[in-house]
Amino acid sequence: MPMSKTWGIIDSNARKGLQGMDEKQLLNAIRLMIREENKPIYEQLDSMDSRFDSMSGRLDRIEEDSRQTRVLVEHLDHNISLVAEQYTDIAKKLESISDVPELRGRVRTLERVVASHTDQINGLKKAQ
Repeated sequence: MPMSKTWGIIDSNARKGLQGMDEKQLLNAIRLMIREENKPIYEQLDSMDSRFDSMSGRLDRIEEDSRQTRVLVEHLDHNISLVAEQYTDIAKKLESISDVPELRGRVRTLERVVASHTDQINGLKKAQ
């Protein structure tokens, strides 16, 4: 950059303090001024970096929670399958239990018949 353009960028107060500098010194001075001007931008970037790091940590925790939830759901799915299998067995047993009142009546009839036959046999034994 030619010297005249460089001097146009620097305000008049700064020009007075920079007049005795060579081009390398001027460039260093400009670099320092730009760095100072950009300091708020760098601070914002640092702040954004820390927020992104925080969000990344939260995202990692969410992913871990999601994995644990999948494991729990798989476990529950397995348990539900076991309950469904046992339900089938229980339902079959309940079907046979529903026949119990009918069977009770038949058993009472058989008990009466057996008691009657026992009495008849005992009567025949006494008659002999």
